[in-house]
Amino acid sequence: MVIAPTSSIIDTITRQLAADLDLKDMGEMSQFISIEISRSNDGIRISHSAKIASVCDDLGLSDCRGASAPITDDGLIDRPAKSLTDGDATRYRSAVGSLLHIAIMMRPDIQYAVNRLARHVKSPSENAMMGLKHLVRYLSKTRRASLLFPVSGASVLTGSSDSSWGNIHTPYGTSGTVLLVGGAPIAWWSKKQSSVAQSTCEAEYEALRHFVIAARWIKPLFEEIFGVKSVPVVTQLDNTAALLTATTDKVNARNRHFLMRLETVREAVKSGLFKPVYTPSDDVVADGLTKALSFSKHAAFAKLLSLDLGIARI
Repeated sequence: MVIAPTSSIIDTITRQLAADLDLKDMGEMSQFISIEISRSNDGIRISHSAKIASVCDDLGLSDCRGASAPITDDGLIDRPAKSLTDGDATRYRSAVGSLLHIAIMMRPDIQYAVNRLARHVKSPSENAMMGLKHLVRYLSKTRRASLLFPVSGASVLTGSSDSSWGNIHTPYGTSGTVLLVGGAPIAWWSKKQSSVAQSTCEAEYEALRHFVIAARWIKPLFEEIFGVKSVPVVTQLDNTAALLTATTDKVNARNRHFLMRLETVREAVKSGLFKPVYTPSDDVVADGLTKALSFSKHAAFAKLLSLDLGIARI
């Protein structure tokens, strides 16, 4: 059991629990569900180095040449190629499962790459295996990466939403969503969209719908834990058309085909759940959850996530 109160009442809580439970106080937490936790003057850092090392060992890539980004060719994984043998396909599925755990628990920088790999678990190809090994080489290089939860700004909840608009290999876009406390991510998703968007506005609006679903349960929990009053979650958005569609009552004739399906976004804005704010694409945190990035842009994405990659340079 993890207890996370203010230090002034932690002794009171443990005494109350000990009155009804056979309790052993393990002291300051340093590890939990394979997550490593450390403290410094600037805040709390969490990492996943042991789990990452295990995945690298399983694929025989522990001492390989490292990669500087989790995915570099957005179309390689989807290109037709020879199917893997049964044994290699099983290894592929096992590795993707382990990578999903790592991505969901504490590595948002690999969430998009793992999402793309997971789409091929039913029938993995040699190109998909190449993408998997590239991602593992990146993890091998950044195994000491850590997320920083700073001391200051812990009571501020913000968000970011973005989308891609499909490509030559698939007509379906990808939604990216992240919620941050004090600038550090606490929840993130990279999800293939369930319908084909007919415009970038529709794709961005679909991503906002995913954001609303997450914010509806995370925001009340955040307010209860930190004891703050309810205010809209300021949310980054880089599409002006989607911003206007979400915040005004005017309906562009070209957008009527999807507004009835996604009216939930407008309702969330009107109710004060979140407040979308236009942000240039390079500053949108969720951008790296929707597409492959160049080495330099991926390094900037990691910085926006308060993620120290644990290497001297990219």
